[in-house]
Amino acid sequence: QQPSDGGQKGADTRHPAPDTHHLKAGEHPHESPWVMVGPLVALAFFSIFAGYVGVPGWFKLGGQWLEHFLEPVFEHQYTPAAAQAANAGLEIWLTVLSVLVSAAGMATAYILYIRRPQLPAHLATRFRALYILLYNKYYVDEAYDTLVVHPIQRTSESFLWKAVDVSTIDGSVNGIATLFQNTGDVLKRMQSGYARAYGSWILFGALLVLLYLFLQ
Repeated sequence: QQPSDGGQKGADTRHPAPDTHHLKAGEHPHESPWVMVGPLVALAFFSIFAGYVGVPGWFKLGGQWLEHFLEPVFEHQYTPAAAQAANAGLEIWLTVLSVLVSAAGMATAYILYIRRPQLPAHLATRFRALYILLYNKYYVDEAYDTLVVHPIQRTSESFLWKAVDVSTIDGSVNGIATLFQNTGDVLKRMQSGYARAYGSWILFGALLVLLYLFLQ
């Protein structure tokens, strides 16, 4: 609705305009460059066709190229024909099941988001606990942070950083530097530049020598 003269502005039910607040003056939205699109095209191509390289033998498509290519490597693991037939039956059922699950997922998504777009909000309200559980991805990230990330972070901060790095390594280096600095502060008093001071030190050294000889 458009606001009438002197009236209040009504609710705007039109689609919102594209978000262009980050664009500079004169710029327009554009496609990504090929340096980004190219790898995506390659991934899309191989996601569609690369699987045919290893198509199972019971499905006559693809020629089993990958199996024959790796056959010399796994030659010692040869499987008897009867076992291969049994595995093929199980493989067929698993393939059919995976296709059915994929089809069911696509059909469910079509119903929820195309045919009845109001249904997801209704289901989220009705099954609130399950919705919250799925929305938070079974709380895997929270559990990982609690059980792995935070303990490692606390251990790294309190032990590796404060105890090992700061106290042990830095403490040893700084302690040696402080020792030499204090020793230098004491010894530098001997170099005063006065002859009487040097005479006093010579006399003191002579007394120490005499004391040593006397004690012997």
